[in-house]
Amino acid sequence: MKNINFAALGALFILAGCENQQSATQSLLEAQIEEAHTSSSSTNSSTRTMAVTVEPQRANCFGVAPMRCLIVNNELFYEDIQGFDFVTGNRYQLLIERQQAYTKENTPADTSLYQYKLIKVLSRVPVNK
Repeated sequence: MKNINFAALGALFILAGCENQQSATQSLLEAQIEEAHTSSSSTNSSTRTMAVTVEPQRANCFGVAPMRCLIVNNELFYEDIQGFDFVTGNRYQLLIERQQAYTKENTPADTSLYQYKLIKVLSRVPVNK
């Protein structure tokens, strides 16, 4: 009976340790995002730092012509992220900078107001197909 209790107690400690590690990792990511957001927003009001999730597969989409878009935060993403090399089969958490490149008045047709640049890959997790 005592062996079972020690085994159960050991399992609880292991599970609690995993949960604490996930919580600590999440807290660290949130701190990095907040730090980057604070430093970029204080320098330029047209620049915004964002944490985004990139899904492991591209999707068919249509811009000027048919193309393959990233799926970012569960939405089609038509733009490139400068410095980011997407590899199919991996889910990414990224810290990116969005900077306004044009005004509404001078934006070329089929172009975004914004340009995106990779600041940091926060995580890269292979996803089984």
